[in-house]
Amino acid sequence: MSRANSVPRGFFFLVGGVAGGPIPPMAVAFFVMLFATAAVWLLLIARLFSLLRDRHPAAYEAMGSPSLFWNNSVRNQWLFLKFVMTSRGRNFDDREIVRLVGFIRIILVVYPMLFVAGAAALFLG
Repeated sequence: MSRANSVPRGFFFLVGGVAGGPIPPMAVAFFVMLFATAAVWLLLIARLFSLLRDRHPAAYEAMGSPSLFWNNSVRNQWLFLKFVMTSRGRNFDDREIVRLVGFIRIILVVYPMLFVAGAAALFLG
């Protein structure tokens, strides 16, 4: 058995596309957009947490005082998603927070669609 035959087939999928062929340019574009969207998501979340902590500590504590990494429990994430997806995130007099919550809601909808489109572009060519 040669060395090329000993490499798992899944490895070729990761580096060479479906069945070892080239990765379609459209799939690359979608996954670059996914990466960029995830980076924007993290920046928006960090900014929202900072604004809530400084300007609205009661709302921040009601969400469990979340952070990006250290205090990121399932419960805190659930409370954060409830905050973003219900009217609580839009009922502030703070326009910056309302705007951030709106962008975060858009990303929550767009990101899964980008993922499905990228996967389709990868598998369907």
